[in-house]
Amino acid sequence: SWAQNITWRGFNVVLMDGSTVRLRPYGDIPKRFAPHRTRSKTPYWCLMRVVVGFCFTTGLVVGSLMAATTVSEQALAAQFFAQALPQSLVIADRNFGVFSVVQAAAAARVEVLLRLTQLRAGRLARAHKTKLRCGLDLSINWTPTRQVKIDGQSPIKEVQGRLIVLRVQRRGFRAQVLCLFTTLTDRQTYGAADLLD
Repeated sequence: SWAQNITWRGFNVVLMDGSTVRLRPYGDIPKRFAPHRTRSKTPYWCLMRVVVGFCFTTGLVVGSLMAATTVSEQALAAQFFAQALPQSLVIADRNFGVFSVVQAAAAARVEVLLRLTQLRAGRLARAHKTKLRCGLDLSINWTPTRQVKIDGQSPIKEVQGRLIVLRVQRRGFRAQVLCLFTTLTDRQTYGAADLLD
């Protein structure tokens, strides 16, 4: 109970990340997680895809999903959102900064703060007739292009949010440009600097 009711502006903040894990082929593991194929050797290691959510405040695991490597981290993220606590804000890296993840979050009524690749952020900015530049905080409706994988069954066809571009300078480190997408649309309540923090 010591970890309950720790929120940021009313949100249960979750840090989500994914990875691929090697497993020894003991017991029935190879049936669920196929051995990794190589050209030169007989396959040995089994591979498992995993997505884990951590409480932002305590670091405790609040949810995890695993699957064979035929399932993407983005697909596992969609399942993760469906199980998320009410009033959740999920923060994730560039691997999750894609429309299918944003679509799944919106369908589950989960707010997100996602890092984007500079290429994807640039495309979003151009689609809204804006140049990508530091200091940008642009309201956008994210709609998928024809090449993007989406959940065709989802009622969500576009997602309202903000495209934010910030230059980060930490003492002793090289400056870095961060491109972010968030579904937290109220700039007064959720300022870009607060989201960066």
